[in-house]
Amino acid sequence: MERLTRCSVLVFLAAVVLGTAGCKTFSDYTRETRTALDADDVQRALGASNRALGVNKPTALPEPLEGDDALLLLDRAIVLQALQDYELSSRDFQVADKSLEILDFTRSTAHEIARYMFSDSVGPYQARPYEKLMLNTMNMINYLARQNLEGAKVEARRFSIMREYLLDADEADPQAVNRAGAAGSYFAGYAFEKAKAPGEALRYYDEVLQATSAPSLGDPIRALISQSGYRTSRLESAMQSAQTAAAPVEGSSEVVIVISYGRVPSLVAKRVPIGLALTVAAAFLSATAVQQANRLAAQGLVTWVNYPELLPARAEYPAPLVTIDGTAYTSHVIADVDAVVQQAWA
Repeated sequence: MERLTRCSVLVFLAAVVLGTAGCKTFSDYTRETRTALDADDVQRALGASNRALGVNKPTALPEPLEGDDALLLLDRAIVLQALQDYELSSRDFQVADKSLEILDFTRSTAHEIARYMFSDSVGPYQARPYEKLMLNTMNMINYLARQNLEGAKVEARRFSIMREYLLDADEADPQAVNRAGAAGSYFAGYAFEKAKAPGEALRYYDEVLQATSAPSLGDPIRALISQSGYRTSRLESAMQSAQTAAAPVEGSSEVVIVISYGRVPSLVAKRVPIGLALTVAAAFLSATAVQQANRLAAQGLVTWVNYPELLPARAEYPAPLVTIDGTAYTSHVIADVDAVVQQAWA
């Protein structure tokens, strides 16, 4: 039996489905997939995802890619990952990523309300920042599961570019970005650690420590610091708090266990009468926009407004337990995706 010299158990709270933020009929398309996942029937969820995409097998892609197809591909990518089909999951992530636009931070609330009031939601879906970070994060898992360090490093660099873009935005919330990116930084650091690039690995691990404590990083940080001149107070503290690790012995190994459990709340279309919508939105719209909306309402051209609303989170899930050969291992939450989603849509 191999001896484990490092066992990291990382938990994603409510992280089963990425494509949560579609509007209007998207929630209808994915209802069967969500129901199957809630029943722990992943094969049925895959069939439902294929039907939503209008294809008959997981290797097929809709042609052309339009409407909500990119979001539906994200859903299928998560399902394929749960089925350990990491190659196809990675393919779906990559195809979907090319079709997603990042939400423009400069858009005001008025722009957002106006977009829904005047049915401008038929264009490309604009992802919330956490969604782009989580997309890169989940795809890194696909590469690491296939022991493809080069692919994981490429995805890590794409993750870094997006993270820096979000941090540099005018209305950026650094703490929110750090929380949303903690898991991605962890896997990026792990990829570079295994690729024997200690400096880059330490930089990513330092990003993790900006968001959360990570007890499993103490020993790796200690080993990496001895090979690199990169230092921060957070890294030093993590190294000092780690227990002295036993020297590796022949036949020893390490394992990183990623537990993704629960499901983030779904976003559904809430129908609001045009009169009520105008009353609520008037404070955020220009006088011209209000006049235009009133004119459309008076002509009977617009009677309802569909606006996205996040459903309440499900009840608490029991804490996961991990044992290997009868030995229990402590897990810690690396990403509370549920909380990240709730904050993004608050």
